[in-house]
Amino acid sequence: MNKEIADRTYLALKYLYLNAKDLQNENVISYLRETQPLAYAKEFCTIKLSTARRSGHSSAIARFVNEHYSKNWAIISYNQNMSERNIENVSKNSGNNIYKATKSYIEFTKDKESGKTIFTSFNSFDRDLRGIELDGIIIDCASMLTKKKIKSLYEVGMSCMARKQYQFFIFIE
Repeated sequence: MNKEIADRTYLALKYLYLNAKDLQNENVISYLRETQPLAYAKEFCTIKLSTARRSGHSSAIARFVNEHYSKNWAIISYNQNMSERNIENVSKNSGNNIYKATKSYIEFTKDKESGKTIFTSFNSFDRDLRGIELDGIIIDCASMLTKKKIKSLYEVGMSCMARKQYQFFIFIE
């Protein structure tokens, strides 16, 4: 993988995130969150990043999560093997920020700020994420999701992010 291409993929993700965050700050839009939460989530909280194969989307995810280590994220992968690969990617790019790591999550801490990233698969996210408070959900290889799973993802995700000022559904393929 070419580092320059991977850097551009990461920057694209970073700026799409910042744009979505700015949009969620607009007063005109905020009333939609109360009246039409699903429409709000799809219109203003959803980020879609499609890249060519081997353009560094997994590295961009790891770099992004490590940059925002004080947030609570869920990374949903196609299967358990991909989930384990994402754990490795996040771990090796974390520097000294990891407090605790297991096969299903990483806890970060630095300068009294802490966050947690949960790793799960398409088959178990609805079970693994229920009742957990998140800042965002990142879906790796999103093109593999069925419409039924996407609908379930929004339902689960909106309940996980209900009390957060910002909500993010980040689909990467």
